[in-house]
Amino acid sequence: MKMTDKPWNEAQLIATVNESLNHYRLIESNRRFEAELAERNRELVEINRDLEKKVAARTHALVQAEKMAALGRMAGGVAHEINNPLGGILAFTKLMLRDGPTDDPQTQEALNTIHTCALRCRDTVYNLMSFARKPAEEHREISMNQVATDALTLARLYPKSKEVGVREELAPDLPPVLGQANLLQQLVINLLQNAYQASAPGQAVFLRTHPSGGKVFLEVEDIGTGIPKGIQAQIFEPFFTTKEVGQGTGLGLFICYGIAREHRGDLKVESEEGRGSRFTLELPEAAVILEKK
Repeated sequence: MKMTDKPWNEAQLIATVNESLNHYRLIESNRRFEAELAERNRELVEINRDLEKKVAARTHALVQAEKMAALGRMAGGVAHEINNPLGGILAFTKLMLRDGPTDDPQTQEALNTIHTCALRCRDTVYNLMSFARKPAEEHREISMNQVATDALTLARLYPKSKEVGVREELAPDLPPVLGQANLLQQLVINLLQNAYQASAPGQAVFLRTHPSGGKVFLEVEDIGTGIPKGIQAQIFEPFFTTKEVGQGTGLGLFICYGIAREHRGDLKVESEEGRGSRFTLELPEAAVILEKK
């Protein structure tokens, strides 16, 4: 210390130290504030992304529902228009097969082909009319475990079911849903048959039920061929099929989706080509619907 410098007294020293400490605390406080602000900004960005995804999903669901409703109305009209002439074709083909000449095998073969094709058209028309028709039966409380068991019993009549095993994982004390058992059974049978077709001999199909968050879930999963990512968005559209000509009409999943929507539910698919598919039916518990009434 130079002789000209005045010595610091204790009060000045304490004041300087306190000022330095306060300055340090302020810097640390600003750093914490900036870190918290950055974290809050990240959270807001994530929330915004989640909201955008939910809005997009809801919008897609609404568009799909409107599309299904419009297609249902159109399908009903087209089916009725086709049904009458189709009935005539079937009736006259039967008469010709019964009373026509039997000494011409070529004619007989042609008539049998016409009759077979007409029957396929009739089945397609029936499916269209079933989808378009409003259900007359009221929805009542039903067990999806019972629906699954009954559907599996019928699906086992499908020829390929002899080559593919089914593992049932049905949740005990599953809450009931409101619906029509026969329609939901039709949906599950269709999913099981698709799973059988996608599976190789010796593979297994999984049939599961479980409750979660006021909803009941039914899953049909296979470890078969899977669905290419590029067409997964199309599989619930009418007349879309990946099966060979004559193997399917492309109405199965379209009608399944319609049944799910009729029951205030949803039908979703998760699939990876070469590794299998999982179809999930999601339905609200009966208690949840009854509470809202």
